[in-house]
Amino acid sequence: MDKWLEDTVYERIQQSMVNAREDAQYKPLWEDLKQRSQEYQQVSQNCCDAVKQASDEYLSAVHACHDYEKQGAYLQGVRDCVELLRAIGLL
Repeated sequence: MDKWLEDTVYERIQQSMVNAREDAQYKPLWEDLKQRSQEYQQVSQNCCDAVKQASDEYLSAVHACHDYEKQGAYLQGVRDCVELLRAIGLL
């Protein structure tokens, strides 16, 4: 992917995240996540360091996988769009 397209895709991803956070359907999900995060922080304080570290590493790995999957799906959508525009002669 050329630099211009990569930069454009990155900007679109960032804008879509901003838009999602402003979406009314997202707000209850975000509130639930914040509440569960606070509960997790309280519960994890009572755990030994090994359990806390393993839990934090697990959550980091889950988030990294989800981020990678979302980016891949978005990029595939961009590729499909470019392919379609080329097929119909607009690119």
